[in-house]
Amino acid sequence: MTFNIVIKENKDDSFIVLESTEEKSIVLPSFQFNQELSSPVSHDINDWLMRSKLSLSDTMIDFLNLSLSVYTSDQIIPRSNYGYYGWSRYIKIHLPVLDVSVWNSEKGRIENVLSFLSGDKWKVYFRERKRYSTSSLGIGSDIDSVTLLSGGLDSFLGAIEVSNDSKKTVFVSHHKKGNAGEMNAQIAIVKELKSEYSENDITHFPFYVQPIPSFANLGEEKTQRARSIIFIALGLIVANSYGKDVPLYIPENGFISLNVPLTLSRLGTFSTKTTHPKFLICLNSVLENLGVDNRLINPFKFLSKGEMISKSSNIEMVKKFCKKTISCAKPGYYIRYPEKGKRYRKNKALHCGHCTPCIIRQSAVYFADFLDFDLKYVFDIIQFPPPPKEKSGRDLHAFKIGIERMNKAKNTLLFNLLTAGDLPVYENELLSYLGIYERGLKEVNEFLKQN
Repeated sequence: MTFNIVIKENKDDSFIVLESTEEKSIVLPSFQFNQELSSPVSHDINDWLMRSKLSLSDTMIDFLNLSLSVYTSDQIIPRSNYGYYGWSRYIKIHLPVLDVSVWNSEKGRIENVLSFLSGDKWKVYFRERKRYSTSSLGIGSDIDSVTLLSGGLDSFLGAIEVSNDSKKTVFVSHHKKGNAGEMNAQIAIVKELKSEYSENDITHFPFYVQPIPSFANLGEEKTQRARSIIFIALGLIVANSYGKDVPLYIPENGFISLNVPLTLSRLGTFSTKTTHPKFLICLNSVLENLGVDNRLINPFKFLSKGEMISKSSNIEMVKKFCKKTISCAKPGYYIRYPEKGKRYRKNKALHCGHCTPCIIRQSAVYFADFLDFDLKYVFDIIQFPPPPKEKSGRDLHAFKIGIERMNKAKNTLLFNLLTAGDLPVYENELLSYLGIYERGLKEVNEFLKQN
């Protein structure tokens, strides 16, 4: 099935795509007119724009609508029902933009960037829209950067560095209803940052955006491969409002950014590519060609998670408050562990202990020698390693295979690195990425050797 996502400029927009037995259409209002039409996504973007006097350029308006449509499509069209071999979906976006010729010049690059991010086949079609009047800039411009704050440990470490270096800092978060742990972590981090540094110098934009799976009656998609595009878009509209050259920092450790498949069968399909070097380089290029000067930067691209902790400029704050951050892939989801008879339930912000982010987090804390780190994990994979055939044991088993491959065939590390995506970088940078990949695996290996 091919899906046509039609973004309606407003209630008077008459553009349609006819349905057939092989193509289905879903209408999505532009974020400016979300209240005028029934919508498959709920958000508070307009509330924040009015409340904070953010002034969006025409290009940012169009990019935000594109990102909103991609994220919504990703969440309301389940791969298992409509994807090729239960995975890759075919989605066409029909988007009204102000300058059709400029957007058409980037059409191929945009489609490639989206396909790399989510693993789906994307096609984008642009048509002309009206020019909207935007309010004059109502916020101060005396800031150095804007930083994404997810509530995870990496974003907390990044927030510390930005707060330590800058006089005024701005953080942008994204949360969904029903995930109280995620939102609470973001709020708790900001509260601690204001207490540690200066409350008047820290601004926080906690956007809420959530697609509604029941809207199209198609089912629900469990993965969130394209969520990062809306997170980045929200960060960009804030950064661009403060200044045309204000960068957007996306803090994430270099090892997980590379998204290298640990086994021959995993190909990184369920892992994020938000900060993969190829994605950031290509998206930055698209934005530049569209006339957006705000750059996307991962300041930790050459550091492992353990190295990020060890090199923190405020290690005492990290030790004291990092337990409030959430790294787990799906915190609080109900899972039964037969060997121990344990379970944990939805809506409780708990770390499972056995998913890839949890394993990397525990390895990083072990590397940094955090003797007083008191975060509780539901399952202790060192004392009670889950069986490889159990769902709870898959990631642990994959890490063991990946480490074994590294130890046996170091000459294939570069090949493994490039299987997650080519790296359009210079040779010295390629060697740096290779180094972080190897150090990241060794960090996990040292943690697992306790068993």
